Amino acid sequence: MSENKGYMIITMGDAAGIGPEIVLKSIKNYYPQFSKPIIIGSLEVFQMTSEIIDSKLILKKVKNPDDGDYDPGVVNILDIGEPSLEGISMGEVSSASGKASFLAVQKAHQMSLDHNVKAIISAPIHKQAMKEAGYSFVDETQMMSHLTGSSNPIMLLISDSMRMGTIFPLHLSLKEACENVSAEKIFISLQIIRENLQKFNIPNPIIAVAALNPHGGEGGILGTEEITEIIPGIKLAKEKGWDVRGPFPADTLFYKAVKGEFDGILTMYHDQGRIAMKTSDFGKIIIAMIGVPVPFLTVAHGTAHDIAGKGIADPSNFIHILKFADKLKQ
Repeated sequence: MSENKGYMIITMGDAAGIGPEIVLKSIKNYYPQFSKPIIIGSLEVFQMTSEIIDSKLILKKVKNPDDGDYDPGVVNILDIGEPSLEGISMGEVSSASGKASFLAVQKAHQMSLDHNVKAIISAPIHKQAMKEAGYSFVDETQMMSHLTGSSNPIMLLISDSMRMGTIFPLHLSLKEACENVSAEKIFISLQIIRENLQKFNIPNPIIAVAALNPHGGEGGILGTEEITEIIPGIKLAKEKGWDVRGPFPADTLFYKAVKGEFDGILTMYHDQGRIAMKTSDFGKIIIAMIGVPVPFLTVAHGTAHDIAGKGIADPSNFIHILKFADKLKQ
């Protein structure tokens, strides 16, 4: 395998969930062609998972990514030693699995500082398990901000029909989200989304901005945020020469997006875009953390504790992410 291929780092996710299973199934179904994949997690957990799904893949323990055997049929695992099988029960929330999922992502970030890393891909993590392990991150954006020092990471949801981000921070109550809308945050969010769409091979992206209020506020009758914050934020972007359009009422914006009128969308709060995307493309969505040094990708589904350890998890969303990450520009 060519030495100029960057590493694709895959982290275990929550060990008591379906993460290890979908990782092994995905590597079996799609071995990256333009990247060197290495998994970070508990070798012991992956050995158990391999037995459950009757995998024929060879699990190779490595201490350094340069020691890996990057050929189909071999899975290189950088063993962090946690959690041990004694520390977890499949399908149950535990501080041990929460701690291990964070340590794996932390190790991946550290590797990205010293190696040519194309992307970090995380199997699903469990927020309650991480909380029980003593971590106070509300979501992956806060975790990556803590690890990388990036102040404004954004989750970009990517499907075949849409690419959608939300102004930061993401996880707020609806009341807090309305108060969070500002021209400055809209401009910065547009800048981050635009720069990363260019990395995703869209040189001059058209980005649509969603209105906050019904019918775009009806000239201030149904809300003034469009007038005082959203339109000024868009104006700042247009002054840079960017192709930014809107604000569009959210009840028609996604119809236009599905038809391919835009390359990206900026929404004002969590559910505004996610309802539309998950209705249209559930199971085919990639979550890309942007505004961080190395793209951080994960699935749009959870740890599925109810089926963990049964060998029946569907890896299709994770396979979709591997294919996407494999084609990213360095």
